[in-house]
Amino acid sequence: MSKEIKSGEDYAKLLVETLKEGGPEDDMPKELIEYWCENVYEAAVKSYNNYLAGKRKDFLLTEKEMEQAYENAGLRYTEDLVNGLLDKDMIQAGVRNDGEIVYSLTDKGKKYTL
Repeated sequence: MSKEIKSGEDYAKLLVETLKEGGPEDDMPKELIEYWCENVYEAAVKSYNNYLAGKRKDFLLTEKEMEQAYENAGLRYTEDLVNGLLDKDMIQAGVRNDGEIVYSLTDKGKKYTL
């Protein structure tokens, strides 16, 4: 594997290709997979560059780094989903006295079921 990898971009492309071919479940939303691949790509390039700079023992992403890339993709996907529902007036947001943001269905949103 390492003979094929000559740059951070090579490593990142290999990881993204692997994710797209066999990693994600069939029922995962396309946007979530794309966000995940973007995060893995960025993490892989950074990892490789840090390896070249002597800041890491190797350039391979750790399990924790892969999990973080996935979690960040999930957060971004959820944020986009909520923003889309707000934009379409399906949900509304409010702030409780303790500062927590709460969401509720609008009349328009109550007409739809999952």
